[in-house]
Amino acid sequence: MAPVLPVPTPEPALPPAPEPREVVYAHYGDSLTAGGTVPRIQSHMPGTFHIDRSYGGTMVRYVLDGREPWAREPFAQAIQRDGADWIVMRWGGEVGPLRLPVDIVADVSVMVDIALAAGKRVALVGAFDAPLTDAITPEIRALYMEVDERLRVLAAERAITFVELLSIPVPPEDMYDTVHPGAAAQERHARHIARQLVSLLPPRSH
Repeated sequence: MAPVLPVPTPEPALPPAPEPREVVYAHYGDSLTAGGTVPRIQSHMPGTFHIDRSYGGTMVRYVLDGREPWAREPFAQAIQRDGADWIVMRWGGEVGPLRLPVDIVADVSVMVDIALAAGKRVALVGAFDAPLTDAITPEIRALYMEVDERLRVLAAERAITFVELLSIPVPPEDMYDTVHPGAAAQERHARHIARQLVSLLPPRSH
């Protein structure tokens, strides 16, 4: 009688590879961001998710402190609740025609440090090439350029991403009003910001 051979036990099936998680971006800023820029950025970054935390008329300090209606809770709590991988910051109104007596870069540096301490990656978006208007005088434009340079320095000191916009021309006819870029300029800005952010993503495995 032939010996009975044991039936080999099949190797357990490997679990399916998890789908890559979407990279999440939370955008903080004033009316320069709140004017529809975030949906435009997302449209150029498939496979990512974008949270719009911008608010027209806000100030960096309002967001830091969680002052309503500009923010629902302090910034340190908000970024934990959102669960974003990246914090993207774009500010400008505080140095615009209002000429508020605040040091916007000092407040932005506090935001950056809070985000980095929470383990977030951070991108700062610089000033745009604002044409001279009744509101943007040569003096105001010089303030924009000063803030842009200081944000560049801050980004270098903190080893974070700086997205420059001065290379994107904005002719006067592409302005929405005397302060804000119109739809065509917003689209160019969004495409440029998205291109810079995409370049920082890890390559997808196939």
